[in-house]
Amino acid sequence: IGAINSTFLVTDAWSDPKLFNETRESAEGAEWLEVKSYAAPQNFQTKMAAKLGTDEIPACGPQSYDIVYLLKKAIENSGETAGAGLKNELYKTRLQGISGDIEFDQNGDLKKAEYVIKTVRNGKVEELE
Repeated sequence: IGAINSTFLVTDAWSDPKLFNETRESAEGAEWLEVKSYAAPQNFQTKMAAKLGTDEIPACGPQSYDIVYLLKKAIENSGETAGAGLKNELYKTRLQGISGDIEFDQNGDLKKAEYVIKTVRNGKVEELE
């Protein structure tokens, strides 16, 4: 059987440098979507470093942090912890979080979602344009 010559689509878990470093040899040509990166506020970075014992913020760490507070806000506003009432409140809830402004449309999709496509070329991660 011959070699497969195809684009290798992977998950955004490849944003984690540990995973990439362990698979670098076989990663050439892999592509994935990743949340557009930005510098999280210094106070968030300091608190996370104290909790995790490292300065390395996990992929989607700020977004995960924000979703907890978004859900908390929707539960408080709706008085519900499940079901259509909570879902409808989430659609209406807006939060200025660590990762930016979070707001949903009538379908529950983020109004603003910024992603980049990344690939591995010559053993290095690059953004596709």
